Amino acid sequence: MSLWTQSAANWSSLPETLWLSIFSRCHSIDLLVIKDVCHQWRRIAGDLFLTSCLDLRSKAVDVVKLKELLDFVTDNLVVLKINNILTTKKCMDFNELIDSFADLSIGRSDTLMIEVMDTLRQKCSQLRRLSLEGITNYVPYDSLPNGLTHLSLIYCRSDCLIIFDSNVDHLLTKFASIVYLNISHFNVFDSQMCHSINSFVSLKYLYMESLFRINDGGLSNITPKLISQMVVIDLEGTDVTDESLQYILNNGQSLEDLYLGQTLIKANIDFRKSEAKHLKKLCLLKTNVSTKSVLNILRYHSTLCSVRCDETIKMTIDSPIMTSNVQISGLCKQYVI
Repeated sequence: MSLWTQSAANWSSLPETLWLSIFSRCHSIDLLVIKDVCHQWRRIAGDLFLTSCLDLRSKAVDVVKLKELLDFVTDNLVVLKINNILTTKKCMDFNELIDSFADLSIGRSDTLMIEVMDTLRQKCSQLRRLSLEGITNYVPYDSLPNGLTHLSLIYCRSDCLIIFDSNVDHLLTKFASIVYLNISHFNVFDSQMCHSINSFVSLKYLYMESLFRINDGGLSNITPKLISQMVVIDLEGTDVTDESLQYILNNGQSLEDLYLGQTLIKANIDFRKSEAKHLKKLCLLKTNVSTKSVLNILRYHSTLCSVRCDETIKMTIDSPIMTSNVQISGLCKQYVI
């Protein structure tokens, strides 16, 4: 037996779980090479573990290879994340790529965007989670698919997706099912647009990080009814003050996570009026909140289990507070879509 034959025999005896672990560390597009090595690798490459979620965001993918990959995994695929698509043929070739996805993430594919969105709306009735990252060209709101539950528009620029300048009544049907909205770093979003958030009538998770054009007046455009059903609100890096904090706490009956880092918050408010009886996580990093204010927050929110604040405050917190199962540190949020 030759050395090559002996090595191949040894490879074939390895557990398939080990191959799955190895292949899972490859880029998803590499499945096209893996599947052509041998019958065993083709079978493993088609495993649900590798093909149910394709993340192609780390490098540009040629549209022809993308079509070949999707043809291979189509029966298993429920999550597709795309960043850069290199087109060597007409844009509408993308119409042939879409089957039935539950999740789709697209970014910086400007020349494809309108065609992609039209295709999604027409062919992807099962699509529930859509992430558009760093989009710079115009996409009308009515081209978005129906039935979405998660919509992420982070790092969008210019007036790429005009959904917040439209009449709210026209948006109610389109966005009624959305529970998660992430518009962080959306550089044109301002206080006047906040009223359109009321069209997301099922919204529970709202991320508005680094929207430097948002202020207290803008936040007050979101109705108390919508605030009352929020579970997570992220306002880090916005231009809000204690007025917004009081408004949120007075109406946040369902609120669990609140992120206020890098804002003008001082927390000099009346916490006795707070309705946030389920608050668990609070971030106050890089704010002017004093130790006294943090103690008042802890006093009136017994459900808190994590408070993220600056080191100077952490070092002056009294020991009785430290024994109340509250972590005065820890990680801030992680976006999940």
